[in-house]
Amino acid sequence: MADYLKKSPLLQVKNLSTSFFIDGSPIKVIDDINFKIIRGETLGIIGESGCGKTVTSLSIMRLIPKGLGMINSGSVSLDGREILNLPIEEFRKVRGKEISMIFQDPMTSLNPVLNIGDQVSEVLKIHTDINDKEALERVVELLEIVGIPDPSKQLKNYPHQLSGGMKQRIMIAMALSLRPKLLIADEPTTALDVTIQAQIIQLLKKLKSDHQMSMMMITHDLGVVAQSCDFVIVMYAGKIVESAKVNDLFSSPKHPYTFGLMKSIISIMETDSEKLYTIDGMVPALGKIKAGCSFANRCSYQKEKCHQESPKLQKISTSHSTACHYPLNLTD
Repeated sequence: MADYLKKSPLLQVKNLSTSFFIDGSPIKVIDDINFKIIRGETLGIIGESGCGKTVTSLSIMRLIPKGLGMINSGSVSLDGREILNLPIEEFRKVRGKEISMIFQDPMTSLNPVLNIGDQVSEVLKIHTDINDKEALERVVELLEIVGIPDPSKQLKNYPHQLSGGMKQRIMIAMALSLRPKLLIADEPTTALDVTIQAQIIQLLKKLKSDHQMSMMMITHDLGVVAQSCDFVIVMYAGKIVESAKVNDLFSSPKHPYTFGLMKSIISIMETDSEKLYTIDGMVPALGKIKAGCSFANRCSYQKEKCHQESPKLQKISTSHSTACHYPLNLTD
């Protein structure tokens, strides 16, 4: 892999913070997030549920529901153009066309009262001047690209008539319909069986290569990260606690949280007598994060300083950073 730092970023996120309103008061859900996505590469974002992964993607897409939350501050630039502060009508020309998203649950993301042809063609009609016939012809092409069998016959089907794997492929077809520069995939293999998961990951990798896209892969599955990502950031309690090239992260995790996630992976070599490793405790709830390191109460390596002072994200090497007062070594 070429030097990560020398490559041109397609997406640059700086100091991004987003809050949700709890009992009328804004509570930060993501706090001062900074990262970039390199052209042609895949960035993985990992962490437990409630760590801010999806909120990060929704903030980039400007899909935080009004009245429920708000973007407090930050900058998001796509291909050198600031998009976070664009007038909403201008941003709608970007969303779906230049940057697109596969949402987390295909079971609920598709409209149950519209057939597949109407749902996929809607994106094309909004952003292009093609007529209904041309749009449906393009939909058939898209369904064929994502591996839907007999695509022309699927146009009149409704979501409830499709399997989970086929629904996910429909979502991918919608996201790719305008050949975006950046594809955000939020838990694209959730609720799918293992065989279908593997097919979806291989499909995304192929489409990324064929269309020369960059990708942001949000997942809690470290196997997906290992297969598909070039660079990884680890999120905990709304902050980035570690970032590194994928090989560096797996060979030498520096944050105790990352190390705990890796130890939790089930190995086919494990016997029934071996106890599955778990990280004690839970991700702190909104507004319940105490002073110091947010992971300290769950950390096996905690010291007094961890409860008093919040660690900053600092470089371990040119492309590896961690937010830990006492970064791990493999010999620890």
